[in-house]
Amino acid sequence: MPEVTYGGENGKTVQLEVDPELVAVRARRGRSLREGPVTPPEAALLDDMESVLSFPQVGVEVYRRSDEAPRSMEEMRQELHESPATRFAGRVLVDEKTREPVLYTENLFVKFFDDENRDGCLDILREAGLTVKQELPYATN
Repeated sequence: MPEVTYGGENGKTVQLEVDPELVAVRARRGRSLREGPVTPPEAALLDDMESVLSFPQVGVEVYRRSDEAPRSMEEMRQELHESPATRFAGRVLVDEKTREPVLYTENLFVKFFDDENRDGCLDILREAGLTVKQELPYATN
């Protein structure tokens, strides 16, 4: 069973489990799938779902399958995954006790001092097994 520890090695450990009735969706255009701009067939994928959690500034939402939905959650997740409007559609981990969703990414933000040599910074990242996914125009190094 996955777990996460908040507050360092002596922090609080929370047990996590997959909630089979939830799906995490990340929109390709960085906004809510419900708010668009999404074409009607893609927006219709959400008709049988209710919003549980939303981070519209980064296009991430969590949906729960409604009780009246004619399709299984696995079918709905697959349709969302295959949609050109979505970057990601996948399972959701929840806190075993509170049942609250715990969202995570495999991304991290690394900031070096501005006066460091760019090539040296890239070497350090490579040595750590990291690759640059996106350089931010507002942050040097």
